[in-house]
Amino acid sequence: MTLSEKERLILMILIVSEQELGGLEIAESSGNMLKRGLIYLTLSQMEEKGLIKSEFGRGQSDPSLLPRRRYHVTRLGERAYNTTGSQRSILNVLRPA
Repeated sequence: MTLSEKERLILMILIVSEQELGGLEIAESSGNMLKRGLIYLTLSQMEEKGLIKSEFGRGQSDPSLLPRRRYHVTRLGERAYNTTGSQRSILNVLRPA
């Protein structure tokens, strides 16, 4: 499976965080590499591919707030991330910068 740079970045953020994150938290964690306007489109596409899953409002501390989606990586997402990382390492050996 081929991952876009945005998909790889989102997977990395979710894997490193070791917790479910909301879309805005993911965008903020990217250091402005992911724009707020496009993050939800990308997350939706990733969920359709089975790379991530979302649930509403689990762990929400303030019950007066509307429930928000929280995202986490699936096993398929972890495998795709690890596989593309391995492929990049091989390509870097074959084509040094």
